[in-house]
Amino acid sequence: MKTTRLTRDIITTLGALGVGLSASAAPVLEEVVVTATKRAENIQDVPISISAFSGAALKDSGTTDLQQLSGYAPNLSLSKSGQVNNARIAIRGVGSVGNSAIEPSVAVFIDGVYYPRPGSVVGKLQDIEAIEVLRGPQGTLFGRNASMGALNIRTRKPEHETTTDLSLSVGNYDTWSTAATFNGSLSDSVAGRLALQYSERGGFGHSDYDGAEIGEMDDAGIRGSLNFELGNNTEATLRADWKKFTNNGTLIDVVPDSVLPIYLARIGALLDPDISDGSGDGPLPYVNDAYDLRVNQKQTDAAEDEQWGLSLDIEGELGDHSWRSITSYRDWDNSTYDDSVRLPADLLPRDTRFGAQTFSQELQLLSNLDGAFQYVAGVYYYQEEYSLNQDLNFGTDFCSTAIYNNVYLRSIGQGSSPAAAAAMAGGTAAFCNAGAQVGAVSSNFEQEVSSLALFAQGTYDISESLSATLGLRWTDDDKDGRFAQTINNPLAGPAGLNLRVNESADLKFADSQVTWMANLRYTPSDDLMFFFTASSGYKAGGFNSDGTAVVLGEQRVFDSEEVLSYELGLKSTLFDRMTVNATLFRTDIDNFQDRLFNGLSFVVVNAGELRQQGLEVDINAQLTDNLKAIAGLSLLDSEFLDYPGGTNLPGFDQTVSQDLKGASNNFSPDYQASLALEWRAELNPDLEWFVRGEYQYVDEQSVNGQTDNNPAQLEDAVGQLNARLGLVAASGRWDITLYGRNLSDEGYCQATFYQPLATTLNLQDPVSGNAMTRCVVGEPRTYGIELNAHF
Repeated sequence: MKTTRLTRDIITTLGALGVGLSASAAPVLEEVVVTATKRAENIQDVPISISAFSGAALKDSGTTDLQQLSGYAPNLSLSKSGQVNNARIAIRGVGSVGNSAIEPSVAVFIDGVYYPRPGSVVGKLQDIEAIEVLRGPQGTLFGRNASMGALNIRTRKPEHETTTDLSLSVGNYDTWSTAATFNGSLSDSVAGRLALQYSERGGFGHSDYDGAEIGEMDDAGIRGSLNFELGNNTEATLRADWKKFTNNGTLIDVVPDSVLPIYLARIGALLDPDISDGSGDGPLPYVNDAYDLRVNQKQTDAAEDEQWGLSLDIEGELGDHSWRSITSYRDWDNSTYDDSVRLPADLLPRDTRFGAQTFSQELQLLSNLDGAFQYVAGVYYYQEEYSLNQDLNFGTDFCSTAIYNNVYLRSIGQGSSPAAAAAMAGGTAAFCNAGAQVGAVSSNFEQEVSSLALFAQGTYDISESLSATLGLRWTDDDKDGRFAQTINNPLAGPAGLNLRVNESADLKFADSQVTWMANLRYTPSDDLMFFFTASSGYKAGGFNSDGTAVVLGEQRVFDSEEVLSYELGLKSTLFDRMTVNATLFRTDIDNFQDRLFNGLSFVVVNAGELRQQGLEVDINAQLTDNLKAIAGLSLLDSEFLDYPGGTNLPGFDQTVSQDLKGASNNFSPDYQASLALEWRAELNPDLEWFVRGEYQYVDEQSVNGQTDNNPAQLEDAVGQLNARLGLVAASGRWDITLYGRNLSDEGYCQATFYQPLATTLNLQDPVSGNAMTRCVVGEPRTYGIELNAHF
């Protein structure tokens, strides 16, 4: 009934919008220009499923990061996990985890430069010209292959006009941010632009165990650019940026419905400071409300993410062609400290260090637009050095409390006397304490990636209304890797708790693939266009970078993923005041790269075949002189066509796989919808006021970190209300806005995962197969005030 009611409400709303259109005159819609095809074009002329957001649109909606953007673009989502840099950017329900060596399914480009790690785009958006969300394989036009889609982000270029933009925002949870942008002419042929931003937020969660405020973050960034007019219709843009993002983690609470009474008894016994009295009254995590923003657990997370980059973008003309060269270098480092178990004790903290240094060079050649045939051709070279090093530490309560109690209880259960059990437990705890506490297990992973691609796409105008496009791409990927894991405390190894094993491996991967795209575009009138696209995509295989409790051997290498996609779409403009764009799609993914859980560790495997199909709709309407509406809708049907070796439910035997054929992929809700209404009117000749209301809905879905088709892991549907109210000077010199997001304070999990060490701690149910589960809590209600000035 829920999804049926949602569909009816959307149809009713859109019908009401249609009545409003026929009843009143409205101005012509503003043209939306995109560069998805490497040329500046009206979005209504581009035969791609695409959503575009100008810098002005981002400002109007208060969108400051990519996670907020996912509320407006159909079939786009971004979720975070325990480590903030473990962001998952997904299009049409498919995305890759961010804290591993796996390639992203959704490629992110900023000013033509590829950003390989999703964690490097988590912070604030800065000085944005436009963001384009391209759905479906995009390999025949973009440098790095994009198997499920791409985010094409453009920052503002320097101009010769002298301008200054200042902003200040203050909100609840001790949130404040400030930004400044300076633009101007340095000479007749050189213009410069400098953008700076800094923001802070206090914690919105609290741990009663250690007093930690959870969710605190600082975000600072600088971006400078110079534009040189070199003559002969040639210009160059030099960009440099630096960004530092620090935080103390995300709020992670226990899902109450996943907890059985016996679990609390086991935790209480494990953490009992005096197990000999038999009370088992150790401290317990809170298990009553996952959304009350209070936890009772060790929460001393800390992360520092720093990156910088340089790029040189040169554009020119060569005869009747134009050309472009993009050269870039980027450096990204992330250091994350977090407690992996998250109980009210200092047990197993982790210290993880990520690093990536990338170089890329892209050359493009574009024909002119005269004649019936136009084309784009290019060559792309990419090189990356990536590292992931982690120390698993024994906390202060691990040996003397948790290990002692575990051995004592086991000995008592086997019939030992209290004295004998205490002696056995004391000896084991002493043995544990004698080994390394910091770096009890150390793992080190490094890889070097070299990729070369040739791509071309040509369009032939068969008639004034019919055109055909064909694109081809050849990609060659080579990867060399090294993995080494060392047990520095024997109790962590197979003879003890079997948390990890000693392992050393030299790794190699190589693959070459040809992908393609074929498109027909039919334009019966200036206001209507139909298109059909068939395309293939490719995501390179690679290496398992995580530490594991078994020697993976050949499993350390997984194969490439191949995508076949079909799209049937239309783009229409009604009454010069409304655009309705819709796409039906089917995507089949062969050798789908998924993470399975083997009882103690995550391992990337090639799952089989996954099908994602559905519908996405974008609507933009200027209903009257004062009222604007923006709506998005996506329907998604997800099904594994073949997955014989899926992860079993955690409470069942992990050496036995389950067949997941017919199951849905995670992060694949049946429905997503958004509606924004904005009213603007003159208050007096010098002042304008506006009010904006938004509703964003995501249907129930599994947001679990592993794919096991567990019905207990379905997250309920979530609906959020946002609002903005403001004043704008008619001169455009200043504006002030009151804002609120998630006004109903809807509680939800943006991701879930099973309690770490649930197998060791016996926090699993052999009847239902479920286990104690953790929720990465979404942000609560936020509100504040923004001020902007333009000179």
